[in-house]
Amino acid sequence: GELNLGYYDGSKVVEATYSRNKVTTRAGLNYTIESALGLRVTGSQLLFGGGADTGLKHFGSGDIERIRLHGGRPSTYLEVNHNEVRTTKPFSADRLTTVSTLEYTVNNHAYIRPRPGYELRIADSTGSYSTVRAKVMDVSSEKFKTDIKKFDGSGLEFLRESEFYDYKMKSNGKREVGFVIERETADIFKYDEEAINGYTHRSINSLAIKELDSELRKIDLKFEDEITLLKTENQLLKNELKKQKYRIEQLEELVA
Repeated sequence: GELNLGYYDGSKVVEATYSRNKVTTRAGLNYTIESALGLRVTGSQLLFGGGADTGLKHFGSGDIERIRLHGGRPSTYLEVNHNEVRTTKPFSADRLTTVSTLEYTVNNHAYIRPRPGYELRIADSTGSYSTVRAKVMDVSSEKFKTDIKKFDGSGLEFLRESEFYDYKMKSNGKREVGFVIERETADIFKYDEEAINGYTHRSINSLAIKELDSELRKIDLKFEDEITLLKTENQLLKNELKKQKYRIEQLEELVA
């Protein structure tokens, strides 16, 4: 059979029809599940939306296996199944949580875009920052920079100002060697009150190596000049020795 329900909301009659396998309503439908079993779908497809290519579609039978949210064309969709999320358009979410591996595969560049002034932070479930394993490229093109001028400081001096410590990380208990930012750390290395600017640190290290190389070159040139001078003096002494030897031979002939 079929059950028809209706009420008057002040301007029109709102109707709902219930039968064994269909619920039809002209108003919103709120469906609350209080059972621990959750939602089960026995049909092959469940549609929500205003047309064949819009709204939410469910495919499969039994427990929900695949949900696809269409955006107006069959080629534009966000699909969720038991182990992956697929989308043909940019994906935006306030919060995305997974109890397993989160894998994001694209056919072009992938972007994670925090709002201006905010950072991309990766932390574990305790809130401690997690290790990121990737091949990282530092953006260094002048198109991203302004007020460019040559740096006239000394990398060695900044390193001399800083102290290095041996410590254990609270997050994993592993020993590391590095800065403790609240202690003797040159300001140029500090990104904020918690972090070191890794790019600046590496650049200062490179500058210090360049300074050492310059000093070594000066030492090499000095040694080369001294060696050249010693060789010249040695040759003069050899020539003088030959002259003395010749004079001795001359005197010996006269004595004989």
